[in-house]
Amino acid sequence: MATETITMAAPTAIPALTCPRDGITTRLTCVQCWTPICPSCLVRTAVGLKCPVCAPGPTVFSVRRRGRGWMAWAAVAVTSAILTVAAASSVAGGGASAPEPVGSAVAAASASPVIGHEASVGPFAVTVSRFECQPPPAGARLTSCRSELSVRNDGVQARPFPNTLQAVTDGVRFFPASPAPEAPISEVPLNPGETVSGAVVFDVPAGLHPTALHLRASATAAAVRMPLRP
Repeated sequence: MATETITMAAPTAIPALTCPRDGITTRLTCVQCWTPICPSCLVRTAVGLKCPVCAPGPTVFSVRRRGRGWMAWAAVAVTSAILTVAAASSVAGGGASAPEPVGSAVAAASASPVIGHEASVGPFAVTVSRFECQPPPAGARLTSCRSELSVRNDGVQARPFPNTLQAVTDGVRFFPASPAPEAPISEVPLNPGETVSGAVVFDVPAGLHPTALHLRASATAAAVRMPLRP
């Protein structure tokens, strides 16, 4: 009677990953976008561990950020929600939102890169090469401001860059991007490593002097503030 021999291979070691936010070695990834996450930035949800970008905001499943405390984490989430509601009201009201305290903008901004330098906006690497506003026609109430930029998906999952979530501010009011047909940055998902260049257009009151761009990767992510003036 022949004897069957079964050979069992040794288990393959799980490769170590690096959290892009904290630079910490980890074997954990977000269940939604598969971005590496470390114990410092993961968010526990009912469907598993998520990164701060994909998580729907702090919940009872959220873990505390190391060295920051749950109160600071909650404050950033509340501020982000306030800015999202303000941007939606601006679109419904013709482009301009109600005045908002400057402190809210500062709390939501997680970094201050400058024009011409690459900025990390969630899983995207964004470089703004130019920003300019057109002189308003005589008697016009609005004028158009155009931001030329390139966007690269540094994540591990195809994701669209959300045009409509981008905003410009004068330090008090926020004005969301306009759905301008001439702006080639579209919300078609970008594959990992893919780069697209184009523009985002903002309709702002005539005579407004924008001071910064506020860039977002999602409605629940904190804005990255990019100053337009020294």
